[in-house]
Amino acid sequence: MITAFVLLAVSLALVLAEVLFPSFGLFSLLAGVCLFAADWIAFEQSNTWGWAMLGSQLVLVPLVVWLGFRWLPHTGIGQRMLLRGSSTPGGSVTPDHARLVGLQGVAETDLRPGGTARIEGLRHSVVALGGYIEPGTPIAVTGVEGTEIRVRALEKAPTSKEQV
Repeated sequence: MITAFVLLAVSLALVLAEVLFPSFGLFSLLAGVCLFAADWIAFEQSNTWGWAMLGSQLVLVPLVVWLGFRWLPHTGIGQRMLLRGSSTPGGSVTPDHARLVGLQGVAETDLRPGGTARIEGLRHSVVALGGYIEPGTPIAVTGVEGTEIRVRALEKAPTSKEQV
């Protein structure tokens, strides 16, 4: 009967190892074999020991998986695998571009109507109202709807060649 308990302990260690180290299911397969062998040995002793072993496995295996996932972010490999913190300021899921309304910037790419513009020194994905806008054209933010920043072209200051 000691062998069944040793196999149970080994299988729990293998389940924990599967959570903490990527093995592509190898540790899980070995844990399953150990659990099956532990059940086999326990049922050979008596039905009571067999059912007790199965019951303990039904409680212990999910508990070990849960503890492994709780412990994972604190391990070296877990810190490299998992993202930390919010990717946008303020912890919101979508950035709040409402503060950009009324600001001016410059089109960095062709806006037909979508493209990229630089506003307050940062690149933003924008949509031009009123059609095509060439790169280098000054733009103004006219509105924001969801994550879409809407812009319009400003009058370009004439260059010295255009004035002649």
